[in-house]
Amino acid sequence: MWKDIKLKYDGKISRLADEFEITMPDVLPYNKMKVRIYEEANGRFTGRTDVMIVRKNGSPESSFGYGATVEEALGDTIRYFIQMVEEDYLIDGTVRLCASDIRYAESSDF
Repeated sequence: MWKDIKLKYDGKISRLADEFEITMPDVLPYNKMKVRIYEEANGRFTGRTDVMIVRKNGSPESSFGYGATVEEALGDTIRYFIQMVEEDYLIDGTVRLCASDIRYAESSDF
């Protein structure tokens, strides 16, 4: 089984467990983003968005989430993404996120 493979040097193996397309026209300037969920060798799942939000400090940040299942990691990833957006771009109850406020992960990274 892949989880039992040992690397000669420090590192880890994870596998792509699932990929989702999330549509949020009221939030995202280009309407949608992808979330990939990876399974770690310890059986836990980690999610990551392909959209990075440019935070108040000027640095782009992806949203990550964790869970014991694919569904938990997906939900946690989306919750953290919304939290980041609302922390930096919620003005008078409306999300004010424009194209210059996001970056997409490199296709080789995603």
